[in-house]
Amino acid sequence: NRDATNSTPGSVGVREESNRTFAEFTRATTPREAETFLHAAVNQDVTDFGMLKVIFQLRIQNETPPGDAGFGGFYPLMARVHYRDSSGSEETWTQGFYLGTDSSATIRDALPVTRSFWTDESFDLFDPTVASPRPAEILWIEIAAAGAGLTTDVGNIQLLVD
Repeated sequence: NRDATNSTPGSVGVREESNRTFAEFTRATTPREAETFLHAAVNQDVTDFGMLKVIFQLRIQNETPPGDAGFGGFYPLMARVHYRDSSGSEETWTQGFYLGTDSSATIRDALPVTRSFWTDESFDLFDPTVASPRPAEILWIEIAAAGAGLTTDVGNIQLLVD
């Protein structure tokens, strides 16, 4: 847990439902935001590959308060890939997700999703409109859930190269 000082930490557990195994992030509603995450070190050179994609499935069941996404960088679900570019500088690609509503404004680096509906996501990290500068070495990948209260799920996380 990050940013959980003076606040209730969240939890993450493995669940299975309808032949799907996934990680479920939960956090009881509290007055202060905090972040719970899964982190995997990769440390892989990707300069010789022509394709680099991060792929996963996600579902946001609850976000409290509704529409809280984006304030202070907290989203009920975020994917992060930390990498080194060809000049040796480190960058972090981040994509947030939140429950969309009819009145949802467009939020930079975040996409709206439908409540309780599994969504397939795929991002080409060699596409300069997605990640710039181009990754040369993947250092780590992280899936995080942040906010005052939430229930979010993520499964089938893949980092694909070809």
